[in-house]
Amino acid sequence: MILIQLNDNLTATLDPTGHYAPISVEKAHHLIESLGFIPAWLSSALDYPNIRSALIDQYQYYMGDFVGGGEIDSNGVYTFPDDPPLYPIIEMKLRDETFYQYPYGIVATVNDNGEKWISRFD
Repeated sequence: MILIQLNDNLTATLDPTGHYAPISVEKAHHLIESLGFIPAWLSSALDYPNIRSALIDQYQYYMGDFVGGGEIDSNGVYTFPDDPPLYPIIEMKLRDETFYQYPYGIVATVNDNGEKWISRFD
């Protein structure tokens, strides 16, 4: 687990569950590279009402939300029926939302009220 302070309002934790440990410098670079542009887009999320709005506005190929989108547990682990669990590569916190990014382009947010949004950004 590696904590990164991106700005005064946005913190990120690489491998928040410890699933990808141990994290060598080489593995950290690989994990960070696998995130693509999404963390950079989130750095401007303060200009939007929520993380979802920031991502949809900046991503040019948004195809909509997942229907029956699976579940996200209290550790951020994403499960979908008949699929193996996906562990977050990164967790980012902004205001009352927690953002998770998983392998295969899966992204999700959960707010303090338990409302979730799950989508795929490839």
